Amino acid sequence: MWTSTLQLDLAHVIPTKILGTFWRGAYFSSFSPLQVQNLPRQPLPASNWVRVRNSLAGICGSDLHLIFVERDFSIAPAALPSHSRIHPGHEVVGEVIEVGEDVQSLHVGDHVVLQHGPNCLTAGIQPLCRSCASGNYGLCESGALPGPQPIGGGWSEEMLLHEHQLFRVPPEISDTQAVLLEPSSVAVHAVLRHLPQAGDRVLIIGAGTIGQLILQVIRALTPDAEISVLARHAFQIERAASLGARIIYAQDSYEGVQDATGGQL
Repeated sequence: MWTSTLQLDLAHVIPTKILGTFWRGAYFSSFSPLQVQNLPRQPLPASNWVRVRNSLAGICGSDLHLIFVERDFSIAPAALPSHSRIHPGHEVVGEVIEVGEDVQSLHVGDHVVLQHGPNCLTAGIQPLCRSCASGNYGLCESGALPGPQPIGGGWSEEMLLHEHQLFRVPPEISDTQAVLLEPSSVAVHAVLRHLPQAGDRVLIIGAGTIGQLILQVIRALTPDAEISVLARHAFQIERAASLGARIIYAQDSYEGVQDATGGQL
């Protein structure tokens, strides 16, 4: 099967970063971290794993940061990849085409989206770490996990994953809708943590995909909230305005926010 990989080792990262300062094509050349390879079709590595044929995959901002080798340890070192080789593409929808004999939650023909990466549950670790025990599998604290690792990502022909890494999509949801479930869930999670009340003033910092989705979630759950958006690009401003937001230009920075809302920063 064909699969894309990101080789985040020094032999790929350093030359690409140096050449990329004056040649944009370095990030997509034969020696860049992003590679497309043909691998022998692997059998399921365990009885509770499944094989998924991918249908659609999105391109997340974090994928672009990895492709363009934008690693900044001063911002979020814990968020950097823990492996030198990863399979990109976590916004993905596909069809289950093979299941292990002990798989219980999925069946051949199910449409699924990727829910989270490997964690205590998928590795069979007991007791579960603090995050996994609370259901936050994406924040697993166990570090290097034993057992087989997923093969392929959304930017691959197929994925081999533990069944608990996948979420079954209802048949009434199309693939073009399902591929946005992962970023949409990020927006829903953020809003539900601090759900605005009617009349509240809300500032969304950034008007990219997640910012626009947060705007739509607030509009759906608290339509009477007053929403301002800190946007950078003209197309973001136009989109946010069409969704009913007050627009704050990035050039004005937080002073513009203060003038528009009457708040104190």
